[in-house]
Amino acid sequence: MHFRKLFSAMASPSEPPPRASPMTWGDPDRITALLGAHFDPRFEHAASTNYHSDGFKTEHGLNWSREYLLTVGTRK
Repeated sequence: MHFRKLFSAMASPSEPPPRASPMTWGDPDRITALLGAHFDPRFEHAASTNYHSDGFKTEHGLNWSREYLLTVGTRK
């Protein structure tokens, strides 16, 4: 009888948790909220520049920069 209640509770529909937007993955506050109980996060802002000699013909070829957030965590 107990197994029936257990499996009945497991099979009952429940509201799925809200999905976090991928746009919040680079938010230091969100990362700290998710991992801060077990890690001491440190954040570094940086940029990566890509250079290509083909594509648009300019003096410097085709290049662009993209900013990113590097997250490094030390386990508590």
